[in-house]
Amino acid sequence: EAEQKRKAEEARKKAEAEKKRKEEEARQKAEAEKKRLEEEARKKAEAERKRREEEARKRAEAEAAEQRRKEEELQAKLRAEESARRLNQQKANYVNAIRQKVERNWIRPAGSGNNPTCTVRVLQGPGGIILDVTFGNCPGGTNTYRASIENAVYKAEPLPAPEDPSLFARDITFQFKPE
Repeated sequence: EAEQKRKAEEARKKAEAEKKRKEEEARQKAEAEKKRLEEEARKKAEAERKRREEEARKRAEAEAAEQRRKEEELQAKLRAEESARRLNQQKANYVNAIRQKVERNWIRPAGSGNNPTCTVRVLQGPGGIILDVTFGNCPGGTNTYRASIENAVYKAEPLPAPEDPSLFARDITFQFKPE
């Protein structure tokens, strides 16, 4: 009987030890699973954070590229406007030089009295050679007055050349305004 009790006690202790071992094993497995899930969640959060950072970086790069493109576009537009303004100024200087040379060669007709402003159109060839002179609006201009302007245009030959050869125009129109 004592032997049976001892064996029963030993079996109970073994069962209890086995139960504790299984409980400890289950607890360790649960902890390991919990750590695995936490690590997985941490990796997912890290991956999401990196994805958001990458999206933000790409968005910032795209915005910077768009800003650079807009600035370059604006600079190109400003350069084009400046170039157009400079060419327009050179063209105006060119026409003005022709007008001034014609006015310097003009001889006031005797008894001309009031000298109106006339629109003069000059057709020229290469080298400033005059091919034709016509008049546009010339209110009150007599035939003698117009002839004196036409003579002044022909005396101004060769007409001045523009600063930039690309500005040469066969057809020049200007306002003749004698002082």
